[in-house]
Amino acid sequence: MRTITAALLSVAILIVSSVLLAGCVTTTADGVQIQPGISTGGDAVAALGLDPTVFVILDLERNGGIAGLAERARLYLDGHVVLERQDAEPVTFQLSPAEQAQISAALDAADFYRQAAQTEPPAQVFPDAFQYRIQRRGVLLQGEVVTQDGSVPTWLEPLLPLLTNLLLTPDLARVQPYQPPAAAPASTPALTQTVPAPAAPAIVLLEFVRSEAGEEARVLVNLDRTYSIASAAGVQEGELTRAEMAALLQLLEAADLRTRAGDYSPDEPCLDCARYEVTYRNLLGGATVRGEEDSQPEWLQILTDTLVAEFMETELAAGSATPGATGVVTPTAVTTATLPAVTPAPVVTATVSAAIATPVATPPAATPPAAPPAVAAAYTALNLLADLAAQGAQVNASPERITKPYLSVPGNIVQVNGQPVQVFQYADAAALAADVASLAPNAGSINGRPLAWPAAPHFWRKGGLLALAVSNDQALVDLISRVMGPQFAGR
Repeated sequence: MRTITAALLSVAILIVSSVLLAGCVTTTADGVQIQPGISTGGDAVAALGLDPTVFVILDLERNGGIAGLAERARLYLDGHVVLERQDAEPVTFQLSPAEQAQISAALDAADFYRQAAQTEPPAQVFPDAFQYRIQRRGVLLQGEVVTQDGSVPTWLEPLLPLLTNLLLTPDLARVQPYQPPAAAPASTPALTQTVPAPAAPAIVLLEFVRSEAGEEARVLVNLDRTYSIASAAGVQEGELTRAEMAALLQLLEAADLRTRAGDYSPDEPCLDCARYEVTYRNLLGGATVRGEEDSQPEWLQILTDTLVAEFMETELAAGSATPGATGVVTPTAVTTATLPAVTPAPVVTATVSAAIATPVATPPAATPPAAPPAVAAAYTALNLLADLAAQGAQVNASPERITKPYLSVPGNIVQVNGQPVQVFQYADAAALAADVASLAPNAGSINGRPLAWPAAPHFWRKGGLLALAVSNDQALVDLISRVMGPQFAGR
């Protein structure tokens, strides 16, 4: 028995070594998992003798319900999906690299192989409930879990909606009839579709997860400046400008995650509070921090608040997007600080606002030109940094938080050409306006309380962002005014 075990181990080591040299897998804590979305050029998976067009890496079945549903989706290594439904012809569609990366990241985050091995099937079947079977297949590992509505394990709750949305309810514009592969010589890959396989997913620099009450939203930002935001509603995709990427990286570097890596969650977690996980990878390695809403260190609260504001604020406020829809983001110059309207599914278009596409409802045609733009409240500190950088300014963000006794929200300091500028983020423009309604035009008092300044004060506001500079440098005042508009109070 020991001889057999040693022989099998040797074979496994040889396989893993050859695959790692081929560069077509990702090593995880649980073993080696095939990375989806890898093209067949150059026999990238020849070391395993696998054909990406016929190797299934994920198999999802959903059965039952009031209508007696029966459907099955199989995700292949090249990223295409074959969907079979009862009393219907099978269809096929192609997942984008971002969608594949989001599924892979969610499975890894759920620790799927280990958790599946420890999860028992339901003891009894609930009437009219959906039953699910999920099987994941890697190079060395396979895992399967069986569950049903009403008894879904906690670790699977955030993952299940994402999988069912992407694999079982695809965008109809991408679906086409499935053509079974024709007989072909062994050396010729069998084709199951006419859609070409996409390139491999980009290297992930930032992974940000917000989870609450069994729901999860995940942001992946890649080295090539592309990003995606996944939730139960689907995946939105976009690309950052160079200035937006620079502002985001400055924020992450200022947080110094490699030094501060760890879990900052309280000993007694709050069941109703949001939980955050931030993983940042640079040339020096990767680091992960975790925390819980309202009980994080100040520097981590600033980081998570900013990332939520940039990537998730609109989604959290407006609710989930249309199931099955994928947001395809078209970037524009960040200095415009505006977003076009979202077009109906199957394709959602928007532009990037300082690190995220924030879809907004189409304003009525009769809206007067003088009305504030719908996206005004979405203007954030990262927008400001990106806009200032586009003007040629040297900008840096500080993780330190500041408070003002006459303002209801905390703020932080950004350095603009070496000078401090205080910024305060409000939920929306109305909340900001209410907070500064009693500020004197010369900034000499607020709420009847006198204010003393060591230099000339200057107040600006744009959307939900308030900026304050205490400086006699007219060049700094002119620079910020070009980005945020004329100051509304000060000297």
